[in-house]
Amino acid sequence: MSRMNGGVYLRQNAVVEPLFHQWYAWPYLVSPLTAPMYVGNLHLRLMESFVANPQAHVAALRNPEMAGGPFLSFDESKAAPVARLIEQTRRRAVSLLEFADAVRELTRILTDRADGSSLQPFYAEVPEPLKGFVELVYDVNNQPSIRFLESLLYRSAAYDESAQSLHFSVVEDDDRPFVFSTPRLEDGDRLAVSLPYRAEGLDRVFRMRDQPQPLGFAKEALEISGPTDGRFERLFTEQRPRPRER
Repeated sequence: MSRMNGGVYLRQNAVVEPLFHQWYAWPYLVSPLTAPMYVGNLHLRLMESFVANPQAHVAALRNPEMAGGPFLSFDESKAAPVARLIEQTRRRAVSLLEFADAVRELTRILTDRADGSSLQPFYAEVPEPLKGFVELVYDVNNQPSIRFLESLLYRSAAYDESAQSLHFSVVEDDDRPFVFSTPRLEDGDRLAVSLPYRAEGLDRVFRMRDQPQPLGFAKEALEISGPTDGRFERLFTEQRPRPRER
């Protein structure tokens, strides 16, 4: 890779996975309305289940009928890294966990006490993380409900771009049966890059699939400083990609 002083291309089989607190970032982890619920009610519980009994998860991996189920695709050796990720998530996702707790608390208040009369008095009891971000309504079945002002939540503590990152890797196939139920650990050939999804540098690197640039250009775009190991260099090639077919 030391020959890569001229222009290089991003490999055609280079894969970039957007992550949220190291979980694959599908749309419900991008929205600040749903992300706290998944982190607090699913991700932490799955990881805690794995740490408590990794053998149960390993057994599920051997059963094809369990593919895609609520199991981590790790062996027992990952129990310690997952335990560290639990601790890290609880430390870094405080605002999200408080939001999820507030939703549960407000739901309980409305379910227990709303009787069909005005919901105006309940605004005084809206938990602090939800103040200014919700309306209290009755649904079409006359049940009390919470209407979230999702666009405003992007200005709240529930929207945390520091939780966003990306994993770069080179793959030969796309077999990821547990992609939605397993966090991504920085191991093997995966390279972790701490950038928000909207970072302009990502667009510059993605254009390198067709437009060659020096390797240093890619490092600067991804805000990678200092020496890099082979994982970064393996993402690029001096070989021009084949012309695309119409």
